[in-house]
Amino acid sequence: MGSVVKGIIKHLMNNADVKTAFANRITAERIPNGQAFPCAVLWMVTSPRSYTHQGAAGRVPMVQIDVFDDDQTGADANSLLIENALSGYKGMLGSEISAGFVSVNRGPDMWNPDERNYRRILEVTVRTND
Repeated sequence: MGSVVKGIIKHLMNNADVKTAFANRITAERIPNGQAFPCAVLWMVTSPRSYTHQGAAGRVPMVQIDVFDDDQTGADANSLLIENALSGYKGMLGSEISAGFVSVNRGPDMWNPDERNYRRILEVTVRTND
């Protein structure tokens, strides 16, 4: 069972539009100090197992992606790039996760007055048999 977060990051870095916009500024769990915009951070919300009468049948992990930018237009556009790269995707995420189907829900949009940036939240659900 591979890391879903790492698999999603690898998948996003293989998407030309996402790579152009974010370079290497998509990370897991925390944003490094002094990170330039736009940037994104992924973290595992939950990873419940699915079961059938024969036993374990896979997982349905949910990953939250927080997209940050210093302007509203950039936050909207860059979160849409990630959403388009993942929504409806079926196939390998990285080299270890075989996704049967990926769905993306948009969470709340917000302005962070302390950090002076815009935040867009994407909730990504991956259906996998691993």
